[in-house]
Amino acid sequence: MSDAFTSTLRRQIARATGPDGTLDVERLLQAVNESYLEHARDVRRMTRANALMVEELQEMMQLLQTAAEDRNPLAAAPPPLARAG
Repeated sequence: MSDAFTSTLRRQIARATGPDGTLDVERLLQAVNESYLEHARDVRRMTRANALMVEELQEMMQLLQTAAEDRNPLAAAPPPLARAG
């Protein structure tokens, strides 16, 4: 079997190969299709998790900014040169 194949594909081919050495193409295609579907689910989960993490980080940054402004009101003011414009 080709080394160019991924270990997953090599396993799928092995599982779809009968004791007599014949390849059950339908079984192989089902296994490959399931791998694609699983990958798509994983990508959706990771994308959702990343979006939630970004939202949480934005909220945390806003809380930190508010806390800094509460402690030092000048922190919220633009730098002197920006006001002089």
